[in-house]
Amino acid sequence: MELRKVSALFVLVALTAAGCASPERRNADLAAELDDIVTVWPGRYGGEAQLPGVDPDELQPIFHEIAAIEAPQFGELVYAYSLRRDAVDGPVLQQKIFAFDTDSFREANTMRAWVFAPDQIDPKFATTPARWLQVAPADLMNFPD
Repeated sequence: MELRKVSALFVLVALTAAGCASPERRNADLAAELDDIVTVWPGRYGGEAQLPGVDPDELQPIFHEIAAIEAPQFGELVYAYSLRRDAVDGPVLQQKIFAFDTDSFREANTMRAWVFAPDQIDPKFATTPARWLQVAPADLMNFPD
């Protein structure tokens, strides 16, 4: 009977300790997780996919490029994204801007995304810093967090 009480007490203490992690500890964990994400996320990636308007049984080469940019109108931690067809410098199919939430009181690591309309696409966007500062969030389509 005594062993049952000790076991129950241990479970209660463990659950209480897990649920009462300090905000500083949670924030430190989120900051470390975000650091890990942004360390590996930027770059160029290739693969194959089915593209709209092309034979659905035929895979096409596609390339993703993700680059950190300074665009404070979107947030503190912002990235330009381009999806290209055929080659790293091929035709741009889609461009987006991603901004990670860096609020120190955030409950989870999230990001917002904005997408350029087809007539707004600039193939050199990721390499033209002056262009980044000219884009307003209200001028792009956005997605839920």
